Amino acid sequence: MYFKLTFAAICLCSSVYFFARWWRGRSSFAGNEQVIVPILLFLFVLVPGGPAVCAMRVALHSSLFGAYIFWNTMLKKGRKAEVPLFVYTAAAIFLYEGVMWMCGIEGELFMRGYLLLCAGLWSAFFIHSYFWREKHQGLKNTISINKLVEQFAVLAPFVVLSGVSLTTSVLYGLSDAAAYIWMYIFMILHALHLFYDKPDFMELRQNDEMTLVKRRGYAYGRALQGGQLLEDDGNTAAEEGIVEDARIIHALMVLFEKEKLYMNVDIKIANVALMIGTNKTYLSRALNARLSKNFCQFVNYYRVREVCALFIENPDVEMREIAEQCGFNSSSNFSIVFKYNTGFTPGDWCRMVKMKLENNENISVDDFLI
Repeated sequence: MYFKLTFAAICLCSSVYFFARWWRGRSSFAGNEQVIVPILLFLFVLVPGGPAVCAMRVALHSSLFGAYIFWNTMLKKGRKAEVPLFVYTAAAIFLYEGVMWMCGIEGELFMRGYLLLCAGLWSAFFIHSYFWREKHQGLKNTISINKLVEQFAVLAPFVVLSGVSLTTSVLYGLSDAAAYIWMYIFMILHALHLFYDKPDFMELRQNDEMTLVKRRGYAYGRALQGGQLLEDDGNTAAEEGIVEDARIIHALMVLFEKEKLYMNVDIKIANVALMIGTNKTYLSRALNARLSKNFCQFVNYYRVREVCALFIENPDVEMREIAEQCGFNSSSNFSIVFKYNTGFTPGDWCRMVKMKLENNENISVDDFLI
């Protein structure tokens, strides 16, 4: 009982900590769904059941967490948040146990059911992935082999150890000590994965510039300027307006360069304005006055810049895939925006860059942007 309570306490404290950090950072939930894991592990030991049953719940959940890692690899950046696979797994586990309890089934047959449930859930995952791949708006069209190999290496411990623990339990049974060992092994695996695939909000430190942007808004723009963009004399309303526009643009650029908000397909001007301590009217005015751009043009400029930078780093990846990762959801729109910002079509630009790379020429993204 002591080990079970300790496990539950660690999971509960971790849940509170992660949700507090996520709420404080105001990050998108999309791509950060793994913060739900500690609360699910807490529920697995909170719901009545012996150590062996709790270990089977954790093992089965960890197995399908491997599927979540693989699924997450296929999703674009900037996608909308969705219910992660391991939440469905938790629901399936509790539904299975409820049905077994109502039918009065327990003992060896009950434990064997976990193995069948695991096989069924993995089958459902592959069937869903196959038939839904053309309809899911967040799926990438192509994935690099290196990325797949990397993610398979990450998910392998979850799948392999889950299979070993489930099979061992069915064939030989689990003592209380063995059950607790497995539970703590999976908890350590999840902790290591959080360290490896660190959520966005975990990157923010208390004194980070972007934390100051979010917390102090208006004050940030003036405090940050080591070489202040414009001198604020405060003599006239016109001068104050110019200084405020400069403050907004400066804070906006820092925000985009630090957090790369432009890669979010659903980026909204109102949300961005709130993050830099202004509103969408003042933000639009500042962009028009200082840069002669509207918000959409400003976002697309950064997206094109990111596409160019990523292609130069890895010219073997298709431009279309990179564009999708950077927030473009239409090939035709991407081509128009790309030519507007560079003067080249994507195909012509790619051929030119590859030729320069083959000749070992130095390439800077800013050389291509208009």
